[in-house]
Amino acid sequence: MLNTFHQTLIGRVAITLAFLSVALGCPEMLLAFDTEDWIDRIQAHGFASQGYLASDQNNYYADTEHGSFEFNEFGLAVVVNPIERITVGMQLLSRDLGEIGNNEIQLDWAYGTYRWRDWFGISAGQLKMPWGFYNETRDIDLLRPSIFLPSSLYDEKMRDVYSSYTGVSIGGDILNEHVGSITYSAGYGEKIVSDSTSAYLLTLSEDIFQNTQASISNLFLAKFDWETPLPGLRVGTTFLHGQLEFSADTNSHPVWLENNIAPGTPILKNTEDDLVFILSAEYTRNNLTIAAEYQKEHEYNQVARNPSSGAFKRGDGTNSEGYYVSLAYRLTKWLQCGAYYSVYYPDTDDKDGKFLEENGSPAFDAWQKEMALTARFDLTEQWLLKFEGHAINGTAGVPEFANLDGLNEDSFLFAIKTTFSF
Repeated sequence: MLNTFHQTLIGRVAITLAFLSVALGCPEMLLAFDTEDWIDRIQAHGFASQGYLASDQNNYYADTEHGSFEFNEFGLAVVVNPIERITVGMQLLSRDLGEIGNNEIQLDWAYGTYRWRDWFGISAGQLKMPWGFYNETRDIDLLRPSIFLPSSLYDEKMRDVYSSYTGVSIGGDILNEHVGSITYSAGYGEKIVSDSTSAYLLTLSEDIFQNTQASISNLFLAKFDWETPLPGLRVGTTFLHGQLEFSADTNSHPVWLENNIAPGTPILKNTEDDLVFILSAEYTRNNLTIAAEYQKEHEYNQVARNPSSGAFKRGDGTNSEGYYVSLAYRLTKWLQCGAYYSVYYPDTDDKDGKFLEENGSPAFDAWQKEMALTARFDLTEQWLLKFEGHAINGTAGVPEFANLDGLNEDSFLFAIKTTFSF
């Protein structure tokens, strides 16, 4: 949930941009608007979905080994164009995925934009975070065949962290008949996650912390997408850099008591610098779409507390890597099939898991390789039904908080989801 400061900031941004729209425009123009004019300037869209998850081994956020209907979403977005060049919008989102979300209504994004020219505009508020090709539209089921995006880049555990950020950004579209079109954006801000239903915090806490909070400060983001002169081909790159900090207090877990660390002692697990670089490519020809993305993340100058000594220790950090290849083909107006293969390594220096084994963890925690097959049925223009199967080897992305009895190396996840958009 957003804290009071950020809610106030977003509200002030929206109000400021609303007054700016009047100042830049003509007050007489506003007086001339009739009801139909205002209706045309307001767009309201939403979606509601319900799904079912079942797995033969390992729980995926919910109790999927026994089958679970704890898989639903509801979103409502409103976008207003009070005058030319000004846009103000927001979206409320509620989701439930096992212990994540629990149907709490949250402000997903809220922003104001002034578009001076097609090639330059400025936005402020709680902005969608650029992350590859699909993060900014991942809530819109109509735009893709699959239920879940490839976990190597779009991990559900990190969705609340990389969904949006509070700050400012500039961007626009540059068109040229010879080289195609370039869409660019650059932003600066911060992100704070302190919700007890956050998958990221649930994953980090592992029942040994309390008062957990994660934040990304001094966050710089840049994204470039190029629609090439070759019809159907676009390529892009995303860059993020920030200071990622996880803070918490100890609880009464034996790991602390055995080392004479009292409950309530501040514990800091901090990655001072986090650098992410993503390459993206997509090719569409007639009914066929092929896509591939590659992500490299470098976390360095890590700081963590040693339970034995109680002292903070600086580490060298880690490099993680993820990539996937996907294809989708529309067979008929109402049926589209797709597949993707996704690979993720949390530590590129230990891809085979030997270091993990030496420290008492299973080697298969060092990777996750996933093959997914999906079928999408367009029952109407607004109503979708999807079926999806995931054959998964390795557990690098499997949530431990949902598998306290341990994990198995191989598992299969089956998913059904129906979505109505309005």
